[in-house]
Amino acid sequence: MVNNKLNTYAANMGTTSSKKTTSKLPQLLQNTQPNLSYAGNMKLPTNIPTNPVVGNLKTPSLLNGAVIGTGGGSVGKVTNNNMSYASNLLKNQLSSATKAPAASVPTQTTSTQEQKPAEKIDSYEEFLEKQKDTYKETLDKTNQLIEEQKQAAIQNAETARQRSVADARSSYEQNKATYGANAEALASMGLSGSGYSDYVNSQAYAQQRADTQNANAVAEVARMTAESEASQGKLSAEMSYADSVAQTDATLAQYKQQQADKKDSYYVNLLDLANKGAYSAEQLQQLATGYGLNATQIKSLTDAATTYTTNKQNEKYNQLLNSSDTSGFDALKSARDNGEITAKQYTDLVTSYQSYYYDLYSQSVDADFTMVNTSDIDSAYSKGYITKAQYDKLKDKYNSGVVSAITAASIFYANGNQLDEKTAQAALDELKNTSWLTDENKSKLQSLFDSTYNDDGGCFAKGTMITVADGSQVAVENLKVGDAVLVFNHSTGAVDISPISFIFYDGQKEYDVLKLNFDGAASVEVLYAHGFFDTGLRKYVLIDPENVKEFIGHKFYRVVCENGAYRKEAVTLTDFELYRKETECYSVLTAGHINNIVNGMLAVTDDIKGLYNVFELDSDYKYDEAQMAADIEKYGLFTYDDWRDYATEEQFDAFNGACLKVAIGKGLVTVEEIVGYINRFLQS
Repeated sequence: MVNNKLNTYAANMGTTSSKKTTSKLPQLLQNTQPNLSYAGNMKLPTNIPTNPVVGNLKTPSLLNGAVIGTGGGSVGKVTNNNMSYASNLLKNQLSSATKAPAASVPTQTTSTQEQKPAEKIDSYEEFLEKQKDTYKETLDKTNQLIEEQKQAAIQNAETARQRSVADARSSYEQNKATYGANAEALASMGLSGSGYSDYVNSQAYAQQRADTQNANAVAEVARMTAESEASQGKLSAEMSYADSVAQTDATLAQYKQQQADKKDSYYVNLLDLANKGAYSAEQLQQLATGYGLNATQIKSLTDAATTYTTNKQNEKYNQLLNSSDTSGFDALKSARDNGEITAKQYTDLVTSYQSYYYDLYSQSVDADFTMVNTSDIDSAYSKGYITKAQYDKLKDKYNSGVVSAITAASIFYANGNQLDEKTAQAALDELKNTSWLTDENKSKLQSLFDSTYNDDGGCFAKGTMITVADGSQVAVENLKVGDAVLVFNHSTGAVDISPISFIFYDGQKEYDVLKLNFDGAASVEVLYAHGFFDTGLRKYVLIDPENVKEFIGHKFYRVVCENGAYRKEAVTLTDFELYRKETECYSVLTAGHINNIVNGMLAVTDDIKGLYNVFELDSDYKYDEAQMAADIEKYGLFTYDDWRDYATEEQFDAFNGACLKVAIGKGLVTVEEIVGYINRFLQS
């Protein structure tokens, strides 16, 4: 019977106890969509079943029973009538196993009757374990029955013995009665004492004793027989029980081994799929758990899937890393959304792309900010091609370029030649219209344009007399670079001779003129602004139409050559005049000293701030040696090697290049402004 039940149980699980059948595609897999990101249309092999399959298992037999008793007195057999638990359990399992699982979607019902929870269905292993409990229950009941029937047999034997003894006693009493009657008859006949009565009595007693002994012997034999057959029955039941348990254990062990082999097969197949990227780690976790794989196997599968995904993501990352097309940003988002790269890789790639585009734009700004299309960069920023910080940095670089060009007054030059006013105005408008330019720089550009094309200041007019080496005066328009002129040497506190290193000329046109009058002894026509040495302040001051009134009454240094001798005196700025006239614009720089003597007045051009007033002067207008040494100690001096890429050594010396480090340290001039001077005066 159990074999039949096992066959039915196994059949409902997909096979019989003697033959395997092909498993269907597991329900778990039918509800799981494979990850085809990398492996293509791969399918799970159909040889991976969902439920464990019972196959080729030897089903243990039940106890065959034991028979006790003699003379056809069968005590009975141990049968499987006591296995109603296992039978009902198996029926439950088979009934539940053939039903399809209910959908998990909740449904609305109008019934108020409370539904009973579904009974738990035992596994095949649990079923076999409970079978052993059933065998033990059957054994115990069999032993109890054997013991009861043994006691009944012994009781029957004892009853029979007692009946036989009673019968013997009754016979004996009857014999005695007969003996008494005979004795009375003999006595009446006068035959008493003949000895016959004693003989008859002894014979009756002997018969009673023999019957009693036989009854006892029969009862003892029956008891011993009952004890022996009960022992044999119990032994047979124990052996049958042990054999059934052993068979069940063997069946369970064989089943477990088959299940282990099947799980190993599941593992091998799933591992192959994991290595091919057919399923994600999450999907494999679900599948492997459903197949009952152990934690180590599940971790191995998920690790394999993770490794595959990681390798593919790294491969995609490297591919995208080498892309420089702006469409790559869209590709990055797509790859991230599809899981082809991680969130961190996406962030790293975006950063790399942004750095790439920033470098391109930065190089463009550094090369020539005037050629940069700021609208393109605005668009790149709005699309995320560069960061806010990079965008702001490009703007700063752009404005720095503008500042350098303004300082060097080179922004309205091309190939060393000044742009005509119309072209310069167009360039100015274009720069001012961009949102990149700061308001301050827009104002500076406008001022530079005005000073370049309208005011044309910083110089003096044609006809201004420059004192040359022999003390005579020559009109500025008649001088050339290299001519020796009179200068003031602040290292010695005396006049000196120095060659002209640069002459700036701006052509003939109408200029705003500021005429400065000094005590009626000298006058200078300044175009926009010029520097003169203030003896009270002991430094050069720039005088222009805006501040000229501040210097009225100040004394300025004048050098006059009379009869081959130089007379130095301080003259007062008494008044000024403002007017426009057509003239030519000139400016002169001397090597090493910068200054020159203009209509007898010690002067410097306003185009080179930071190249004079570097060191403090004493009362003789020469450098204060102690303070000069302290400044040099504090700020240091440049060497020619520092400026080798910008100027020749002769030019470096002509601009007092070594002392420019002190000027920079004191904030009188910047490196960018010095480079602007070089571009304007030395490389134009």
